[in-house]
Formats: sequence, C-alpha cells, structure tokens
Amino acid sequence: MKKYSCIIPFYNEEKTEMNSLKEVSKIKKLEKIICVDDGSTDNSSKIIKRKYPEFELIKLKENKGKTEAIRQGIKKIKTKYVLLIDADLKNLKSQEIEKAIEKSEKENPNMVILKRIKAPFHIKLFRLNTLLSGERIIKTKDLREILKGDCQNYQIEVAINDYMSRKKKKVFWLPYSGENIPRKKKWGIHKSPYFKMYIKLLVYIGIIPALKQIALFCRKKI
Repeated sequence: MKKYSCIIPFYNEEKTEMNSLKEVSKIKKLEKIICVDDGSTDNSSKIIKRKYPEFELIKLKENKGKTEAIRQGIKKIKTKYVLLIDADLKNLKSQEIEKAIEKSEKENPNMVILKRIKAPFHIKLFRLNTLLSGERIIKTKDLREILKGDCQNYQIEVAINDYMSRKKKKVFWLPYSGENIPRKKKWGIHKSPYFKMYIKLLVYIGIIPALKQIALFCRKKI
C-alpha cells in the first residue's frame, strides 16, 4: 500500500495554467490525488474532470477558505502522509516533490516543508517562503489533530507550524522551484492584498509565537 496521498484545494483557477495538477499527476508514489473545489464560480471543476478524470474531485457549495477545503479533503485520506499543494503555482517540478517524498521515507519526519527559493526578497527576509509555504508533506494523524482546532481561511500554515512547535515534532525543509502565479502587476508591500492577510495572521497566532516561528521554526534542511 502506498504511504502518500495529495490534497489540492482551489478556487476559481480557470484562467491559470494549473501546472500543479499536471506535475502532481506524474508522481507515482501517490495513492490518490484529491482536488477540493472551494465553491468556485467558474469552470475550474469541469476542466479538472476533463483533463484529469483519474483525480478525485470534491465540490463545496460555497467558498469557505483553504483550511476548510483541506478539512473536507482529509476525510478521504487513509495514507500515512498527506502532500499539500497549492493549485495556483508555476515552475512546479514533479522531480523535486518526488525527492522530498524519498527523503521523508528515509527520515520519517512529521513534516517536510518545500521552501520556495524563488520568492521575492521581502518574503525571504521574514522566512515566509518557508513558514507560509503551502507545499508540505505532513503526517496525516498530525494534520487531523490540527484541523480539529479553530483555524480557518488561510490560517492553516501558521496553525500547522504552531502545532509542530508546541509538540516538538520532527520537521525539515527542502528547496524547490514553485512560485505563485502573479495575478496583478507588481506593487509595494503596503499596497499588496496580502498585507492585510499578514496582519490577520499575526493577530491569530500572536506576536510572540510569530516571532518565535520566524527565528526558530523549521531551520533544518532534510
């Protein structure tokens, strides 16, 4: 029996190239690939059905955020590990993910984070390319425990980090080439729609725990 499954949450990705799906489909060590449509209003699900009929598709009636999409997807998971992948990526390479899977098989960690090495400078400065990376291999039992909590929307990554820190779990990182697809022209960080998201994440996790994550969490390369 294979030890790995994959969850790909998405929302209105019709206009993106959805390269994540193409590359993930090449990974042979996955028992199943679950795509969770977080209440899309476009034809994203129809495209997936047509191009990737082998994928399992879950459609949520309304948009409730990434965390809830993963919460629904994990109900279908029986493998030891879950690979979490964001749908809106470019330059994702299946070989890099396969390498991370091979490393996790040898080291048996609780989590491996795929560190986005091509992230902008301000993201790297605060290690957000590690701390907020949506690409992770995590033990299913740990993710189930985390999802029992009150995390919502885009809080899943910091909630995972907080749990792993408090429980003193075995975590590592590996570099990889995946990047978010830019939706708008470049802007200053103070104008970015993500700025408000960062503030809300600070409020959710707390300033001191957030600083501890930046300084101490997931410092070891596998």
